[in-house]
Amino acid sequence: MSTSTCECKDDTPLWTNIIAYIGGAILGFAPWQQLWKAFKTKKTKDISLKACLYIIIGLCMSITFTSYNKIFPILIPTSIELLAWVMLLIFKICFSNDNIDTVKDLENSLSDHANESVNSLTAFKGSIKTSHSLEHHIDVDEVYSVESVNNRNMNGTEI
Repeated sequence: MSTSTCECKDDTPLWTNIIAYIGGAILGFAPWQQLWKAFKTKKTKDISLKACLYIIIGLCMSITFTSYNKIFPILIPTSIELLAWVMLLIFKICFSNDNIDTVKDLENSLSDHANESVNSLTAFKGSIKTSHSLEHHIDVDEVYSVESVNNRNMNGTEI
């Protein structure tokens, strides 16, 4: 009685092995294109970390099965694919600019809002000068220029 649930045939036709190796090579080298692009651009923002981890786990399980059953047309390219996905995961971790991009987006947004506020204050200052009744209640010299607003920190002191 055999303990193995999968018994591989030794008498498989040559052409099926050739097709298996060709298909395996295509699948095995597919992630290398993405890996090369990530290496060249140093950008991995569009690569899902969860998907990368799931693929690595699935490939490890597949390699375990195919190595135990000695299914080499699947084992060899799956091992090559696993190497590519592990490298892609390393690139994802090393090239991750998520935090940097978030901070830059926040800085740009705050800068845009500051510029809009200064433009609004400048327009308001112009309208105050034309209205003599409001000029006594608002000190128009306290309206800052764009440069002075950008050169101040959160406490209002010069940087």
